[in-house]
Formats: sequence, structure tokens, C-alpha cells
Amino acid sequence: MSFKFKKGIAMKSRQLILIIVLILLNIHFSFGQYQKVEQDIYFQSKMDNPIDIDVIKQEDKYLFYANNRSFYPYRIIIHFDQLFNLLPELVNRDFVIFPGRSCLFSLFTKNKEMGSAFRYNFTSKIGIPSNNVNFEYPYLFPIGEGKSVKLGCYLGDSSVYIQDCFRLHEGDTIFNMRKGDVVAVPNMFHNADRISNSQSLEIMHKDGTVMIYENIDPSHVFVNLGAKVYPGQPLGIVNGNLNLEVYLCLIQNDGRIKKMGIKYFINISRVEPFSEHFNDLIASHPIEIVAKEMSKREIRLYLKNSKK
Repeated sequence: MSFKFKKGIAMKSRQLILIIVLILLNIHFSFGQYQKVEQDIYFQSKMDNPIDIDVIKQEDKYLFYANNRSFYPYRIIIHFDQLFNLLPELVNRDFVIFPGRSCLFSLFTKNKEMGSAFRYNFTSKIGIPSNNVNFEYPYLFPIGEGKSVKLGCYLGDSSVYIQDCFRLHEGDTIFNMRKGDVVAVPNMFHNADRISNSQSLEIMHKDGTVMIYENIDPSHVFVNLGAKVYPGQPLGIVNGNLNLEVYLCLIQNDGRIKKMGIKYFINISRVEPFSEHFNDLIASHPIEIVAKEMSKREIRLYLKNSKK
């Protein structure tokens, strides 16, 4: 009697363990419909001293200029250790420096009968302040309007998808998802500022976020460094990998890069994060989304060109 009782307990224990295992497997399957990528992304290369400041004296004033050799904007803080007989009386000044040359400010001689002097230093960080990030922006699918969405699979497993990865065909065009500026293209010089690898394209949006388009053919890129690009604009051709992966990144104030979730535009009433349910949806590029961040002039030009 005692043996049967113990045997019954053992059988029930094994059944309970089996049930728990099945539940865990079911949970893994439910949440394993797409394979997430790593959340932390780092700059693959950085320029050496991309920012320099020069000062030009004109009569009774000094003009401060900044030169940015990168295609990424930089934040700089100028600190004055010495400022004698000059106005305004500054200690620290901070600026966002966009690519190229820009005038920062002027110092004026207070008493023209006396000499003047100054001494300063500066620090710089890549990126722009990201206090107004639009986490709900409706991003277009990076494929042609009217095309069927196909998701990239993980290691050939048709039941597990790679997050934010789209399966294209040979010769397919990659399309821009949001208005921005091209800050990196494939096969740039070795020490360029870029988050991603050499076979990708990076576009910075006005809120400081950066979209990375991986697996673009370097010999078929349709945009240039520094160019402004618009939603639905062709960017290039997918390479032989055929899996287009996109990443939305945010350069934080401490210089670290955070990967963000992307909200995809499906229709006027549906904007959703990546999902296995995207398979076979039809991509749409409506004017309401394309023109969302355009100026009035840009909208006029877009409508004019779309009629051609």
C-alpha cells in the first residue's frame, strides 16, 4: 500500500514536470515569432578631431567659426578661461555644429583704448540633443508602394523572423522611411563617423534619431552624403544578402547609442511595432505621411514632381 502510494506520487510528479515543460515550450513559441537583435549599438568608426575652431579678428571684434568635417552634427561647449576687455562676458557657450563651416558668435572690444585678450578650450560630442524624440512617428515600410511585405527569417526557419528585417528579391529597391539627412553611405573613407558597418546607409532625422539600412549594394546607391532625403524616396538596391535590416538608433547625451522600437505605418488608423502579422501586408506611401515633416515649399515641389 505504501509502495503504491509512493509510486502514485512519483507518477504525478513526472506528469506535473511534463506539464510545466509543455507550458514553457508554448511560452517560448508564443514569444519566439521573431528574433530580436541586440539593443546596444556602438559606433563602428569615428573621425579624429572632426571639429576645429578658428578666430578671425576684424577691427574691434573677434569672429569665432567652427568647422565640422563629419557628416554628423556635433554638440560643442566652449569654455573661456580668460576674457579681458571683451563683450559679451562669457564663461560657457554651447552650440550644435552641423556639417561644414558656421559662424558661432562675436566678441567686441569694450574699451578701444586698451588691449584685449582671451583664452578658451572646447569639448565636443557627436549627435544632437534628443529631448524631443517622436517615439510614435509612423515610419513607412522600406519597400516600394504597392509591394507585398515579406519578413526575413532567422537561419532559414520560416516560423521565426528577424526583428525589423525584410526579405527582398534580387534587384529590389530600398526606400526611405522618414525625412532626414544622409550621414553615412557604403564604402566611406576608413575613419568616417558611422554607427553601422561599411555596407549600410545611415539617415539622421530632425529629432536626432538615426535610421540604419543594412545590406545595400555599394555599387547601386542613389543618394549622396549630406543630401536631404524624403519618405518614399529610393535609396539604393539591396545586395546579394537580400535581407534588408533596419535599425532606429538614438545617440544619448553620454555618447552611448540606444536602439529604439520602430512604429510602422500600415494605414491611417494603424501604426504598429514590428510583428509577424506584417507578412503579406501591402506597403503604402500616402501623401499624409510623406509630407508629414516637409515644409510648404517641399510639399509644392513634391506635388509638382509627382505629376510628371
